[in-house]
Amino acid sequence: MVNDPKMRKLAAKVEIVIDPKVEAVYPSKFGASVKLTLANGTVSERTVLECHGTPADPCSSGETLEKFRLLAGARLPAEAVAKLAGLVDTVTTVPVRTLMSPLRAAGASSLAA
Repeated sequence: MVNDPKMRKLAAKVEIVIDPKVEAVYPSKFGASVKLTLANGTVSERTVLECHGTPADPCSSGETLEKFRLLAGARLPAEAVAKLAGLVDTVTTVPVRTLMSPLRAAGASSLAA
């Protein structure tokens, strides 16, 4: 996506600045602020002082699992991701060897490719 001309054109329109309201509460809160100015001049702004995914507003189990699948899926085959995802709820009760098995299998298959 980094080299996609459409993304580069959009990125050129983005300006990142530090919002003093958000900075003032950091690090006790992990906020964010966004301001959009549309081509027709319409401006839309929003500030949150506790972003979703922080301890104050945690992700649901489903959101966490989806994030894991997205990130792990970028490096591992779908079968390994599914096996690991199925083991997540048992992480405190299964041996480390069990958790490593899908990773070893994925590593072996990527070396063979």
